[in-house]
Amino acid sequence: MLLTNSFNNAGAERIHDALEDMTGQRPGVFYTVCWRYVTPLICTVCFIGFFLDFQPLKTSDGSVYPNWAYNLGWAIAISCVVPIPISAVSKFYFTEGSFRQNDHDPR
Repeated sequence: MLLTNSFNNAGAERIHDALEDMTGQRPGVFYTVCWRYVTPLICTVCFIGFFLDFQPLKTSDGSVYPNWAYNLGWAIAISCVVPIPISAVSKFYFTEGSFRQNDHDPR
């Protein structure tokens, strides 16, 4: 998801230019379509499907893990993800000028 997110956020032309600099040739239309549409669709379907078909994990003897273990796992997972949108929002908030003025600068 990181690759598809960065591809969509950075813009197709920027990614194509970077790949051309690294490999010497631009990626074909097939890769662009996959990166823009197919991969995000598959990731979204898998993410939603996980929640629709959720079944509690069981140990080898058949007992179910307690709720606090699930909560701890989600807390650890979310603690890695939450700083990303927080830093993005703070960058937009504290950067002078409009979004269009600062869009050219990737820093």
